[in-house]
Amino acid sequence: MLNRGLLRSWKPKVTDRIEPVVEPLRPRDHLPHTWSAFFARHGSLTPVQEQAIPFILAGRATLVSAPTASGKTEAVIAPLLERYLLGPTAAR
Repeated sequence: MLNRGLLRSWKPKVTDRIEPVVEPLRPRDHLPHTWSAFFARHGSLTPVQEQAIPFILAGRATLVSAPTASGKTEAVIAPLLERYLLGPTAAR
């Protein structure tokens, strides 16, 4: 049975700081198979890409939210495709 009083008093813990899960991002090193297709024409990553890609490469569940045309799609698809191309060893 659901304890409604408990649900009303529960508050999720929100942190202001995101701890990195991989070394500082050097895109060409971390995305050797997908860098040229997704990022080479831009020269550098957008802030949302810099923040999201390490988490996705590490296999962490990641929610990406940013304004339109900020690079969200590339931030998600490139590391997912990279992990897919590396095969089962990437999941470890």
